Amino acid sequence: MAGLEDGAGQPARSPQVDDPSVRSASLRSGYTTGTCAAAAAKHAVSLLCGQTPQDHHDRTRQKPRREVGTPDRESTVDSQKEPIFHQFFEGDPGDDPFSKPPWPHAATTKHESHRPTSRKPATWSEPPDVSEVFGRGSGGQPFFKRVSPGRLSDKGFAPEDSLVSWVEVPLPNRGRVSLRVEWGELLDGAARAAVRKDAGDDPDVTDRALVVATVVWADGEEVLFAAGEGVGVVTKPGLSIPPGEPAINPVPRRMIRDAVREITQRGVLVEISIPGGKELAARTFNPRLGIEGGLSILGTSGIVRPFSTPALRDALKCALDVAIACGVRDPVLVPGRIGEKAARRHFRFEDHRLIEVGNEWGFLLDLVGKADFDRLLLVGHPGKLAKLAAGQWDTHSSRSESAAPWIRLIAMHRLSLTVPESPTVEGILAGLPRPDRDRLAVLIASTVREAVWDRITRRFPVTVVLVDMRGDILATDGDSIPWQ
Repeated sequence: MAGLEDGAGQPARSPQVDDPSVRSASLRSGYTTGTCAAAAAKHAVSLLCGQTPQDHHDRTRQKPRREVGTPDRESTVDSQKEPIFHQFFEGDPGDDPFSKPPWPHAATTKHESHRPTSRKPATWSEPPDVSEVFGRGSGGQPFFKRVSPGRLSDKGFAPEDSLVSWVEVPLPNRGRVSLRVEWGELLDGAARAAVRKDAGDDPDVTDRALVVATVVWADGEEVLFAAGEGVGVVTKPGLSIPPGEPAINPVPRRMIRDAVREITQRGVLVEISIPGGKELAARTFNPRLGIEGGLSILGTSGIVRPFSTPALRDALKCALDVAIACGVRDPVLVPGRIGEKAARRHFRFEDHRLIEVGNEWGFLLDLVGKADFDRLLLVGHPGKLAKLAAGQWDTHSSRSESAAPWIRLIAMHRLSLTVPESPTVEGILAGLPRPDRDRLAVLIASTVREAVWDRITRRFPVTVVLVDMRGDILATDGDSIPWQ
């Protein structure tokens, strides 16, 4: 989405995010779609200019390089002094040590080992500096191959006689990374290249998708942008890109522009497409944000950090900004799909009035409390929302306690109820007689409403609706008529 930055890239809706402080150090980082788009655009422009990957590699690297050789895979080099280079070799898709073969239907002949061989490297290409490569598999070994005509890729046929190589692009923090180009081809007055998205260990819906750049010369000296297949167009205000523009965020635009400028100063029109992106976008926040037709090209650092909480918070802020820009006066907040389905079943509102908060309640409510709203509606299961009444504003299970003990406590002290022993809130409520269940549900809703009202400094009224796992209403506290 335009506005969602660095991190999870295109997170699935209602994601469950692990605590970054406890995540395993072995998790791989990956690349944002913005980085992939920059690499694909640079390679395509180099083809349009009649350059080889060697040409633009030479003009963007300043440090001295080793001669291309065939070092043993176990050999070591001090990475602080000089990057490790491995032999490029021509081979079948099965030679790829980083990923599953993208040509599942093609007959391949694999080498017995991925160890570099003594085969002579391609004369026009040289291994990139891999010292900064993120999200790569065992060995981090670069390689080169030429795709045979008609070989199948994940998204269709690779262009005939396409060249597969590596391309290096600058990052916003002035670092550089090298990405593998899946294919590149010259067209009639244009050029295309594709880079496959590698999200590392982040749960990104765009992982393994192809990011394709098509470039043509344009009048003037500007780098212009267009949305191709699977890339959305912004239709609502409030995002970092104005309505009518391709959903390519400001930082990816700068990355693409910088990468292109390493090749040429001429005017260029860059069209970015993601085959299958329209279907993938349905699993993101994009439709609700008014981004139609596909995915967004995202990123602030160029690198996807696994399970990035900042990225999810950026997504929430983006959704809130869209609601404000669309004139929403009474937003609807839900924890996840249970709350969303129940809210749509029992109330009437436009898509941009609903925000799926996930677990970041404290963060979002602090933003909501600063906005000029008239009222606020929360709809969700008491297993989540009761945590707010207990003062747990980050409701992720790894960072908060179960609400069941707190509910048992208030049931006993405020209603003199003895509740059934159950590890879940659903089990506690289901085990009570109907009158006692209704009394307890009303008490929970009232306590949640008071806690949320205090969190937003009592700036406007709050209504809380609790629902069970089926979406049936358990209790309401506050006035829900404005949403009916």
